[in-house]
Amino acid sequence: MIAYLRHIVGPVAALLIYSGSADAQQVIATVAPSKISVSSNYSGGSIVVFGAIAKGQPSRSYDAVVTVTGPPQNLIVRRKERVLGIWVNRSTRSFENVPSFAAVFANRPFDAITKPDTLRKERLGLKYNVFPDKAVNDDDPFEQNLISARIEEGLYLEQSRGVSFVSLALFRTEIPLPKNALTGNYDVDLKIFASGALVAQTKSHFNVEKIGVAQFVAKASVDYSLAYGLTTMAMALLTGWLGSIAFRRG
Repeated sequence: MIAYLRHIVGPVAALLIYSGSADAQQVIATVAPSKISVSSNYSGGSIVVFGAIAKGQPSRSYDAVVTVTGPPQNLIVRRKERVLGIWVNRSTRSFENVPSFAAVFANRPFDAITKPDTLRKERLGLKYNVFPDKAVNDDDPFEQNLISARIEEGLYLEQSRGVSFVSLALFRTEIPLPKNALTGNYDVDLKIFASGALVAQTKSHFNVEKIGVAQFVAKASVDYSLAYGLTTMAMALLTGWLGSIAFRRG
């Protein structure tokens, strides 16, 4: 608990100091914690993004959009069809360099923040954030299945009320990370809007890394893939053999 409070209090104090400085940038963001350690009993966590509009004008109303994207990966989506009363995989499609994790949080609905053209240009919302070179096609079953499956797994999130303004200049959001989130570098993109126009933005990041036994297993599977595979197969055979002995005795 004390360590968690340090993550929270430290960034808030820094933001307050920056917001009162004459040389401060227009927007400052801090991510806490900056590193998430994944052990064998990891069951998920969350990151908190603090933001401050250091030179905000009291007469203006601001909107904030926070986008978090995880390491890219290649995926295969299979489409099932019913054949003779049985559901089978009939067709597949590969998707390259899609984010393993994507979360887009804002303080109010995206279409109320800015125009559709700006949403598309700035890649705001899952519709524009999943594929690197185009928007999600609402009529494409493969793309829709990909989005739906990732949402069910907690890997894709979109909340139009996920950012809270503490005051005119300070805001925060908490974004959950599921236990199946990939390790690696995660990018945090913060954009500030006023009257529909993008007025400031900043980028940050945090890391998800394995520790302990989980780190050893992950490293061994990459650095010593042959030995890892043989060991895994041997353990499976040993487990099966021990199980057969137990059932025979029963």
